[in-house]
Amino acid sequence: MTLNLKKACFLIALFALNYATAQVKIGENPNSINPASIVELESTTKALVLTRVTTSQMQSITPLYGAVVYNIEEECVYYYNGNQWLSLCTDSGSGSGPDNVTFVDNGNGTFTINYSDGTSFTSSDLTGPQGTTGLTGANGADGTDGATGATGLTGANGSNGTDGAIGATGLTGANGTDGT
Repeated sequence: MTLNLKKACFLIALFALNYATAQVKIGENPNSINPASIVELESTTKALVLTRVTTSQMQSITPLYGAVVYNIEEECVYYYNGNQWLSLCTDSGSGSGPDNVTFVDNGNGTFTINYSDGTSFTSSDLTGPQGTTGLTGANGADGTDGATGATGLTGANGSNGTDGAIGATGLTGANGTDGT
C-alpha cells in the first residue's frame, strides 16, 4: 500500500508542476497564446473590467506595486506605484502626465522639450523629412456671364444759367472827311 501511495504522490506532484508553469488564455483562440504571456485575454465582443472602487475603498487597499483599479467617483483608472495610488487621467506627480511636458521652438531650427521636474531635451530635428509637393488640382470652369441689367432713367435737365455781364463799349472811330 505504501508503494501505491508513493506513486500517487508522484503523479499528483507531476500534475501540479505542469499547472504551476501553465499559461492561461481566456477568450477567442484559447489554444494560441503568446509565449511571453502568463495570462492573455482576447475578444472582439467583450471587454476587461477592472476592479471598481470608491476613493475611500481604494485608499484602504495596500496592494502590490503595479496594481490597477477603476475609481468610480473620479471616473479614472489609478495604479499603485509602491507608495501611493496615482491617477492615469491627471498629473499625480508621476512625471508622465500630460501637464508635465512643454515644447519650445527655439527659432534657430532646434526644439526643446521641458519636463516639470526641471530637466529638458533639445533636438535639432523633431520633424521628419519634407515630403514631395503634391499635384496641382485642375482649374475650375469659368462661370457664365450674368444678364445685362435694364437701362436706368434719364435725369431731368438742369436750370438755365444766369446771363453774363455786359461788356464795355468799344472806342468810337474817327470821323471821315467831307466829300465834294
